[in-house]
Amino acid sequence: MKRLLIGVYLGVIVAMATAYFLISPTPTTKLVLYNGVGLLSLAGTIVGIRIHRDRPSLPWRFFALGQASFLTADVIYYWLETHSEAVPFPSVADGFYLLMYPLVIAGLTLKIRRYSNGTKDWAGVIDAGIFGIALFSVLWVLVMDSYVPIAGQATAERLISLCYPVMDLAVLFVAIRLAVIVRQRHRSLSLIIAALCSLVIADVQYGVLNAANAFKTGGIVDAFWLGFYVLFALAAIVGSL
Repeated sequence: MKRLLIGVYLGVIVAMATAYFLISPTPTTKLVLYNGVGLLSLAGTIVGIRIHRDRPSLPWRFFALGQASFLTADVIYYWLETHSEAVPFPSVADGFYLLMYPLVIAGLTLKIRRYSNGTKDWAGVIDAGIFGIALFSVLWVLVMDSYVPIAGQATAERLISLCYPVMDLAVLFVAIRLAVIVRQRHRSLSLIIAALCSLVIADVQYGVLNAANAFKTGGIVDAFWLGFYVLFALAAIVGSL
């Protein structure tokens, strides 16, 4: 029964996501289909919390709050896109987008405390640090370096642009730190890391396109953001972490 429900749930989400990319884009289809996937994913996370009462729920509540913040940002972004010639940057949506990161980091940190049992694993910190430095180098070359030399760019715009890759780095560092501590195969953790990787890929593409004033909704970038939503919901439903 659980597998059947997951199958139906995924089928509905995939159908909505496919329709989002295939149907001729309008403000209504973008708002309903794209944010509908986000809403279903948030609902899936909440259902996962209620199903798996045997695991600590607080970390997952932080994850759900993070998804809710991201969904709120998406709704605001699409509303601004519908009611203005160009979406201002930065906007209120960026505040909710960035709020998602500390909420997810808080949930991951609670997981780290649970699995570390108060012990300090410096080897794990070093391993995660090496990964973080390597990722930072890649993000600097691909994204962050392009923001610095732009003449005439407002300070607030430049700072918000830099916040995204920095927060991507921070959340992935904490996730890898958790993976090093757990040292076991957990489907939920694998799905969480996959969700965060999908988020980073989307943010990198968005950063490059936005810096060139070439970003438009309805493209491949949205597919990776939708992947972030869905993979996190599946992690909550699977419930092995």
